[in-house]
Order: sequence, then structure tokens, then C-alpha cells
Amino acid sequence: MLFQQVVDQENAGQNLRQMIRQGQLPHALLLYGREGTGGLPVALAATRYLLCQERTEEDSCGHCANCRKMDKLEHPDVHFTFPTINRDKKAKYNQFLSEFREVVLQRPYATAFELFQFFGAENKQGKISADTLRDMLENLSLKSYEGNFKVQIIWRPEFMGREGNIILKMLEEPPEQTIIMLVAESRHEVLPTILSRCQLINLPPLPQAAIAQALLNRHIVPDESRALQIARLAEGNYHEALQLAQHLENDLLTPMRHWFNALATNNRIQISKVAEEWHKAGRVQSRNFLAYVQSMLNQALRMQYMPNGAVLASEAEAQFLSRLASKKYKPEVYAAMSQLLNQTSRAIGQNANAKIAFHALSIRMLPLVHS
Repeated sequence: MLFQQVVDQENAGQNLRQMIRQGQLPHALLLYGREGTGGLPVALAATRYLLCQERTEEDSCGHCANCRKMDKLEHPDVHFTFPTINRDKKAKYNQFLSEFREVVLQRPYATAFELFQFFGAENKQGKISADTLRDMLENLSLKSYEGNFKVQIIWRPEFMGREGNIILKMLEEPPEQTIIMLVAESRHEVLPTILSRCQLINLPPLPQAAIAQALLNRHIVPDESRALQIARLAEGNYHEALQLAQHLENDLLTPMRHWFNALATNNRIQISKVAEEWHKAGRVQSRNFLAYVQSMLNQALRMQYMPNGAVLASEAEAQFLSRLASKKYKPEVYAAMSQLLNQTSRAIGQNANAKIAFHALSIRMLPLVHS
């Protein structure tokens, strides 16, 4: 993983590169950011940059011996610790390591749940066991193979529990030329004794523009309009954006336009058609549509009160938002619409009949649209 392959996180990447170039990289770091912000990709990019033999100011070279080993996550001085499951008595950590590498190489933004399913967890809970941590300490006590840095990446330290106290001394006084990077989604679930021994680097949610650009540049979606819709729904989570790109089957602006036109003209026949269409679409698509409508209403509110502000939208969306903002709805009207959308989404998620739910939503939206 190169820094240029990480979606956004420019501030964290720049700080890490600068510390590495100046020889000031702390021996214990905790990268934390919610799901889909890229904690593991950033850690992998920083590790490659640290070990690269021909790095530039901005990134690793990508072709030296160490970079080629990192391409397969098989550098002898880079170690990984991650939560595993009690699969069977014969399952060894090295077996899990091979599967971990496979998952990360294919999906660097994968979640712990996806990893556990790849392990065949079913209903089993993942954990970083005390034995795993002791093995890690033993590996770190050995000299490096390449005569340079050793790097230990601990992915999801939240799964260590109280066993994490085993590594406190290592975090305080690691062997020479040893870097320990912990990658968490919630620092509040990491032991305070571990937090106090690490330098913390926050990874904020990804900007919508960065997610949309990544989807386009990597040819995951075919056009800008679709990329912007997905980025808006993903709410700063690139993993969620990848999931939406697979399951978001249709354009969402057109049905939203039809629905609001039906509400504005009080066209009960068209309202019934909309309810029937989303009933056929299924729960996931229906909830995606409701989330999209809510995000568009938020954009319209901003456009109404900040007409000169930047709006992340396709040309067609911008035109629709402009017309919606021209209605001059009061903030409390937008808030009431948002509340109705949330209630309907929860109801559909709890297996309510989508057709009835959309009919009820439309009836309650009518007075708001005409307010």
C-alpha cells in the first residue's frame, strides 16, 4: 500500500512522512478512526515508507526489494497481530496470518466482521489472546532480518481486553529500531494504560469529494453522478462506499424528483406508484433511497442559508437542489422531514411493509411540502 493509494488522510500521511524523514517517528503510535477511514492502509503505507530504500519526499518508490516484499505483506521485519477465533484446536496463528494477508491484499478497508467471516467464525467472537501477545513479544525480542527497522502492526487493539497489559513494558521500552503501530476504530475501547504509552494520530471521516474521486479513479462506478450519490450516503466511510457501489442498483435522483413532484402536485396516483416501486426494490434499496433524500435535504438547507457556499453535487442534482432551496422552507420543516425519513427507514429495517411505510410517509410529508 502506497500513500497515493490511501483515500485522502493527507494530514496524517504528511505528518508520518515528515517524522520518518527526520528520524523522529515515535516507537509506539495509535492510529484511530472509525470504520472506513483507512487506519490499516495508512499504517501499511507508513511501514512501507519507513522501510523503502529509495523513497521520495511524498511516497515509497514501489520497486525496491523492501517494497516488493510489502506488496505481498511478507517482509520478514513486519509483523501483524489481529483478532482471531477459536476455530479448532489444530488451527495455528500462521494459518490465520495467511488468510489475513489474503483479505487485506484484496480489501484493505475490510472490517473485523468480514475478516471473521473469512475465518469461518459464524457466531464466534474474535479476540487477541494472551498467547498471541506473548508470541508477539518473543518475535520482537529477536534481531531484524534486514538489519533495519522492525515494525509490529496491531490491528484492532480493542479486541485485546485486559490481556493488553502484557505488552505495556514493550510499549514503554521496545528493542532498538522497533516501531509498534496500533490501528483502532475507537480509542475509547482501548485500555487507558495502552493509550497513555502511545502517540495518538486521529483519522477523521473521509470528505465526500475524496470518496467520490476514489470511486471514479479506480473505475468502481462509471459516472460522476453515481459516485457523488454513493459518497453522500457513505458518510465518510470508504468501506461503506464500496458496499454501496455493489448494491446500489439505480440512480436515486430521478425517483426523488418524481416523488417530490408528486407531493408538490398532490398527485395521489403517482404517490402510489412510488410506494409500489420501492416495495418491489427491497429493504436495502428503500433505506438507501431514504438516506439519499435526507442528505439532499441537508444540502438544500445549506444552499438556502449559504447561497455562495460550495455544494458537492452533480449538475442535475445542483439544479434540483436549487429549486428545492427556492421554496424557502424553514429549518424546522427540514427537521420534521428528516425525522419522518428516519422513522420510516427504521420501520423498514425492522421488516415493516415498505409499500405501507412509503404511503404513510408521503401522507405525512404532504403538509410539510406545502407549508
